[in-house]
Amino acid sequence: MRTFYRAPKLVIWDYDGTLAPTREQIVPSFRAAFFYALGVDLSDEEILSWFGPTDEAVIRHHVPQDRYQDAQRIFYETYRGLEAKATLYPGLREFIDRTRPQVRHALVTNKGRMTTEIALRGQNLRQLLAMVITGDDVTEPKPHPMGIQRILRKLEIGAQEAVFIGDSPTDIEAAHRAGVAAIAVAYGGIHSADVLAEHSPSLLIENPAQIANWFDALC
Repeated sequence: MRTFYRAPKLVIWDYDGTLAPTREQIVPSFRAAFFYALGVDLSDEEILSWFGPTDEAVIRHHVPQDRYQDAQRIFYETYRGLEAKATLYPGLREFIDRTRPQVRHALVTNKGRMTTEIALRGQNLRQLLAMVITGDDVTEPKPHPMGIQRILRKLEIGAQEAVFIGDSPTDIEAAHRAGVAAIAVAYGGIHSADVLAEHSPSLLIENPAQIANWFDALC
């Protein structure tokens, strides 16, 4: 576990549950795709248990090949239509914009490239990020550290000068394996603070406003 003595030079973010509450966007999108392809109305818990790979990989794994393209189309159409439900958590966009003179911001997500671009355009966030790595850009998604390591190399920033912010044990593990400090956020509603604490993050956050407070205290 790393202790913070000064503000990092690089903040790497997860997206779903960290920057935006996307459950009410992602779950109905998968449900619509699976209902078309499988003829069953899956529960939230069943759909959430399949999270991890990219959106397209989840669909490809669970639906017949001859229905894959239509299921994928239905997923994206539903996802775009629900983008308004995924507004960034209060204060986070302002925090990123305000701190850019002092720190670079990047994104590592297991989301696919298509849904990531929909989200970043919809939230007017892309231009604030120095680099974006999606699940389609790596051969090993989180908890593998590949995405984080690629950003560190490209931006020429040492692991000891970076922090990864995410809402899951997978995010914490990826940060640990990359050698960067891990900030776990419990406000996403998927993993409790107790569960996240078991994975030894450097800092546990329970309210989005605490991120700005933490950073400002180090400056």
